[in-house]
Amino acid sequence: VSLEGFDDAAADDARMSGAATRATRATRATLANRARRPGSRARRSANFDSVTFAGYTEEERFKYTARAAVGIAPLWFAAQLAFNYSLLYTSVTSNSILSTSSAIFTFGLSVWLVNERYSKERVLAIFAYVLGSALVTLADSAGSTGEPTFVPRDAPGTSDAGDDVVIESGGASKPSAAFGNVLTVLAAALYAGYTAAIRWALPDDPETSMLLFLGLLGLVNLLGVGVAMLIGRAAFGAFRDVLDDCTANAFALVVAKGLVDNVLSDYLWARAVLLTSPTTASVGLSMQIPLAAVAEALLGRAGWLKSASSAAAMLVGCGFVVSGFLGVVYY
Repeated sequence: VSLEGFDDAAADDARMSGAATRATRATRATLANRARRPGSRARRSANFDSVTFAGYTEEERFKYTARAAVGIAPLWFAAQLAFNYSLLYTSVTSNSILSTSSAIFTFGLSVWLVNERYSKERVLAIFAYVLGSALVTLADSAGSTGEPTFVPRDAPGTSDAGDDVVIESGGASKPSAAFGNVLTVLAAALYAGYTAAIRWALPDDPETSMLLFLGLLGLVNLLGVGVAMLIGRAAFGAFRDVLDDCTANAFALVVAKGLVDNVLSDYLWARAVLLTSPTTASVGLSMQIPLAAVAEALLGRAGWLKSASSAAAMLVGCGFVVSGFLGVVYY
């Protein structure tokens, strides 16, 4: 019996199988490349963490980072503006407690936008962090010496005597305090949007330059807000306190604060957002609470040690904060 026919058929099958295999590999490679390209629809898929700048030229990376900075800059500015203005209306204690809601907003947005993992344990960990932060804030407030807080004379509810008015912390009128609390929660939501937007817009890739992104973010705000202020000053006479009454010392302090706070710390935090997750990075900032408590105790400036109740609240609160952070990391 001749096997020539069988050999020819086997050869044809092998060629067809090889062609199909190559086509399948090409299709998979194309899909993989699409999944890795920033901004594609595949970002919402389970392969989100594989998004990279692979195949992008330096010019393309710059343009993409610039577009991300332009889109995210308004969120950053609005969050900072709402937070700073809230301090004019509400007490520092209320502001500190309500600001912790940012972790809740961040978690919800991250689950929706970037497929951050969701679990009941993580939800409980976030609420433990919020509860711990509230306990620490109340303990610190109860243990303070009650020193007065200066409120700018243009704050609502203060007199027009000309000098700064001295009131006790939290002594603002109820309508003003309620408005300040709303501004604080709004700032927390906006800051959560800013955090999630960074993770959504920028790929987790060594080629991602956070220095470039933050530099462009600052440039966009400088140009955009600066032009708006100049127009407002020329057309409506607004922003006199910024453009006319700003002294050299005040400007130097603002620049120094920006370099330390909005450059160094934001750079490290933004890198953490890309390397971990928005929720982990946001809750991770809470580790400053137990560290600050230890530093106060070592320096002998821990007002919360003056009473057993405030000391107990501080210790329990710090425990909740640490537990919340560990829960977010491991669950």
